Amino acid sequence: MMNTRFMITLAVFASLAAVVAIAGAENNDAALRAQYAEQVDVILMHCDQKSRFSRSAGRHLRQCASMNCQKSSFIRKNRQLLLDEMARDCIQAKPYKVEYFINERFFSIIRGNNPDLIQGYVPPDEIPASLNDS
Repeated sequence: MMNTRFMITLAVFASLAAVVAIAGAENNDAALRAQYAEQVDVILMHCDQKSRFSRSAGRHLRQCASMNCQKSSFIRKNRQLLLDEMARDCIQAKPYKVEYFINERFFSIIRGNNPDLIQGYVPPDEIPASLNDS
């Protein structure tokens, strides 16, 4: 009789512990996702700031602006997928780790689909005449 009560008590305690652990994991997941989202917002802000150089006199600045504009678009279009993937891969919520993760995804797509895209956008008024005629 005493052994049965102990077993029931132990089973109830184990069930409650499992429920608390699951709830805690969900809270940790939500907190981690919030940290990821906050860091992604910072990355987007930096991309938007850098994309303002698209009308710069310097060719390199225009190329960097173009790349950051593309990166910003990529992040906005794939934000939820990136957050899901970071959570799945247990990426530490450190700014440099999140940025590294996003850069890896972004550049792997650019290199794979269109390797010369990374060279940057050239405004139409700067395209050589020989290319503009075609």
